[in-house]
Amino acid sequence: MGRRTCFRPLTHHNCFNTALALILVLASVTASDSQRPGYAQNGGSPSLRAVNMARMKAETLNGGLQVYRAAACMHQQTGGSCLLRSTRDGYVFRFYGGGPGWQQLGLAPTVETELLVAPDGRSVREVIYNGPVRTTGAAAP
Repeated sequence: MGRRTCFRPLTHHNCFNTALALILVLASVTASDSQRPGYAQNGGSPSLRAVNMARMKAETLNGGLQVYRAAACMHQQTGGSCLLRSTRDGYVFRFYGGGPGWQQLGLAPTVETELLVAPDGRSVREVIYNGPVRTTGAAAP
């Protein structure tokens, strides 16, 4: 007798079991992937939490990801050139932003943000500046 395949409706118990097992595997992979972003805020280093916190705050301040993207340095684990200083008072980031794709398209930034993030990286202590790009003192785009 030939081998059965599960291309028929899932009324055959072997086909149903195979489909159910596949669904459970996919659900567990999806669940673990959905928990990964939280790692940076819960289990990562304070500097990684700080850069993520600063970037997310800027995204919120400037209308969300549909209209705003932070500079590429804010997607680096340490904040790259956007990290001005790290002291016992916290992390100070200064960076540019603009519409989606602004950096990749070579467009000028439209927003400059400067934030102080707590030393543990879990909160923004102060929005120092968030507005139009100033002519001096900003991290290079």
